[in-house]
Amino acid sequence: MHRLRLAVVGLGEAGRAHAERLRDHDDCVLAAVCDPVPGAIERVAGYGVPRFHRLAELLDALRPDGVILAMPAASQVEAAL
Repeated sequence: MHRLRLAVVGLGEAGRAHAERLRDHDDCVLAAVCDPVPGAIERVAGYGVPRFHRLAELLDALRPDGVILAMPAASQVEAAL
């Protein structure tokens, strides 16, 4: 069975919760994480997945099946476009 490769963008409390759930999911796999804040990236170093500061770089490098936008609502529109 193909497992969906998903990336999480935004590594605040909600983003980390999504990433943790994906790590234990049968149908999905955490493919990468992204956050422009350096400290946020360091907090998830133990996940063992590629880490990016820019969404465009993540998408170019990995082309995941989907992206979870776990960031403030005001930032989601720009990221989705």
